[in-house]
Amino acid sequence: MRFGSVLGLLAAPALLFGARAATAEARPRAVLLQARTGSAFSTEIAARLRGELEASNLELRVLAAPENLTAKEAVQTEGSDFQPEIVLFVLEQREGAQRTEEIWVSDRLATRLFVQRLDADPADPLRSARWVAVQAAELVRARIADSRISRKSIASRAKPPAPPPPLVKRSQHESPELGAGLGIGLLHGFRGLADTWVPMARVSVSLFDSALGAVPLCLDARVSVGVGVERGLVYGDRSASLRQSFGMADLLVRFAPNAAVQPLLSIGGGAYALDVAGLSSAPYHNHSTRTWSGLNSVGTGLGFVPFTGASLVLDATLMDVWSETLVRFGTHDVVQVGAPIALVSMTASAVF
Repeated sequence: MRFGSVLGLLAAPALLFGARAATAEARPRAVLLQARTGSAFSTEIAARLRGELEASNLELRVLAAPENLTAKEAVQTEGSDFQPEIVLFVLEQREGAQRTEEIWVSDRLATRLFVQRLDADPADPLRSARWVAVQAAELVRARIADSRISRKSIASRAKPPAPPPPLVKRSQHESPELGAGLGIGLLHGFRGLADTWVPMARVSVSLFDSALGAVPLCLDARVSVGVGVERGLVYGDRSASLRQSFGMADLLVRFAPNAAVQPLLSIGGGAYALDVAGLSSAPYHNHSTRTWSGLNSVGTGLGFVPFTGASLVLDATLMDVWSETLVRFGTHDVVQVGAPIALVSMTASAVF
C-alpha cells in the first residue's frame, strides 16, 4: 500500500469529525416554552411541535413557561443563558366554545417579536394539532432563514448599521380600550337662540386597532349625553326658560393612535330635546312643553394623550336636528330652535 493512501485513510476520520463539529456549531439554537397546565389538545400540539423542531436540525432546549410572566415577557427573557436565536411559545386561548392558539416567536438576532393567531379545532382534521405544530415550525424556520441572511448581509458591510428597535406585531383583536369621562360643551344656535353651556358625559370603546391594515388609525364607538343649563328668553313683558339636551352615538376615527396628539373624525346620530316653560304673569297663561327630534352629527377635533390611561378631547360637532321647534308668545313667533346647531366641547377621560 502506498504511503499517500495510508495518510488518506488516517486523515478521513479526522476530516469527518471536523465536518460534523462544524455542522454542530452551525446549528441554530431555539428554545421551546411549554405551559405548565393545558388541555390535552395543547399538550398534543407541544409534543408534535417538538418533533417538528428536532427534525429541522435545531439545537433545541425545552423549558417550562414561567407562570408569573405574560407570553410576551416570557419569550423576550427566558433561556438567555442558552443564547438562542429563536424562542417559541404556543399559548392556548379559549373564549366559550372558540379555541385560539397564539404562536409567540421572539427573534433574538433581529430583536423582533411576532404573534400569529390560529383558530384550531380538535374535531377538524384541517385545523388539527399537527396543523398548528406545522404552522409554528414553518414560522420558526422562516425567521431563522431571514435572520441569517440579514446577518450575513450586515457582516459584509464595512460599517454595520444600528440594530432595529424591538417590534411587536399588534393584532386587530387585542383587548378593547374603554374610556369614560366628563366635560363641558357650548351649544350655538344659528337662529337667534343664545349660546348655552352643556355639562356632558361620554363613554367610548375601541372596536378595531389598525382597522385598515398598515394605515395607523383606530375606530371607536362613543356615546355622549348632555343636559344644558336653563336660558331665559324675554319678549316684552313676557319671558320663558329654555333647556336643551341631547344624546348621541357616533363612530370615532382616531388617526395616529400611538401619538400624543391624535386627529379625530366622527359621524353619528341621536336625539335632541327642548324644554320650554312660560314665566309670564296674568292675564297671560303659561305653558310648558318638551319637544323631541332626531339628529345627525358630524364632527372633527384633536385628542391629547398626556400619559397612559388619560386623554383630553377638544372637538367641534355640527348637529342637524330633523324637526325645528318654534317658540311663540301669544301670536308672535319669537325664536326658532333647531336647524343646524354647533357643539364645541372639551372632555377629560380615563382610559382602561
